[in-house]
Amino acid sequence: MAAAEKQILASYEKYIRSLPDLGLPLSSAEKNDNKNKSEFVKLLASNQDLHYFPSTLWQIYALNGEPNSKRLAEEYSKAFNSSLFPTELLNGELIHNSFLTPFEITGDRKYYTLAMESLSDYISYSEEAAMYDISSENARNNSLELLLENQLLFFASRMTGDPIFRDRALMQSDKVLKEIFHSRNSPELLFGILNWENMPVLSEIEQLSSSDLYSLTLCMYGSTILFNEKGSDRYYNSIERIAKIFSEVYAESPEAGKSNSAFVKRRIKEKIGLLSRIMLCLSFANLPEDSDLVKYDICESIFLSVMESLETESISNNPQYSFRMYFYLMEYVKQLQQNTGMIRKIAVNELRHHPLSDEQFSDEEQVK
Repeated sequence: MAAAEKQILASYEKYIRSLPDLGLPLSSAEKNDNKNKSEFVKLLASNQDLHYFPSTLWQIYALNGEPNSKRLAEEYSKAFNSSLFPTELLNGELIHNSFLTPFEITGDRKYYTLAMESLSDYISYSEEAAMYDISSENARNNSLELLLENQLLFFASRMTGDPIFRDRALMQSDKVLKEIFHSRNSPELLFGILNWENMPVLSEIEQLSSSDLYSLTLCMYGSTILFNEKGSDRYYNSIERIAKIFSEVYAESPEAGKSNSAFVKRRIKEKIGLLSRIMLCLSFANLPEDSDLVKYDICESIFLSVMESLETESISNNPQYSFRMYFYLMEYVKQLQQNTGMIRKIAVNELRHHPLSDEQFSDEEQVK
């Protein structure tokens, strides 16, 4: 296993050690009895981040391919599924991470079924009025996080042939992006920033809050998913503008730490949280390799800053650390591994044990 993956898994274990009351296993080899899983189920209602724990176990299995990792992922997925009441709804992001992720890794049909059933319930009961609230930072980010549902919705349309899922993704995404990034609906600096005549300068970027910067990274990552699906210029233009903003921040200055701009960049970087940096890495990784927007040096600089944080920061009671953050960090590393074909090999081996009989599941779709 590569050094970066070992460091991430060591940090992940350290994070679990900082949560002793949860009784979660520290490794796939550790004895994990039903009492632990029972405590896990009890805590799910009061700890939303625990919903991401089973999906992080699947990411670990995708990275190392070890049978014990798979066993642990299956056990906690089963415990998680059993905790869901018939009336309890998961949002699209959690459906994707909890069910579509293990389906993509293993090809096991039961996870596909769970994903589609949960998605159907979610669409039936979610209220459109609650989706586009931009009245506060938290509400705004909740609306922007709808962009993280789009991979699931596009997948559902491809697999079922029903355009309703794709149409929903495009409709809600376009509305959220327009309301926040293309319209001056508020005097806050963030609103309409993608329609400015000139690119924001460093002094203007510095005025953005950590939440604003997170919003921009969500916009960029979500726009890469939309662009890969539809290929529209407006998504490309959004990606290009945000990529330039963060490239300006992370580009090495010739004066290296001595100029005023270097100090400004440092202050901006201090506001860019772990999850925001991971979203930036995912955004660059999600672009076509021949795209002019792919900045390998910038992406490497951002990823190294993430790894440095894992190495040096205190994890205990640090709000930047969460199972959700580790899920997306492992997703990025998994994408890097996929370039070598390692993840595809795991998926192909799994499909031999879980063949899909429906004609609509082509070999290519099974292991995407």
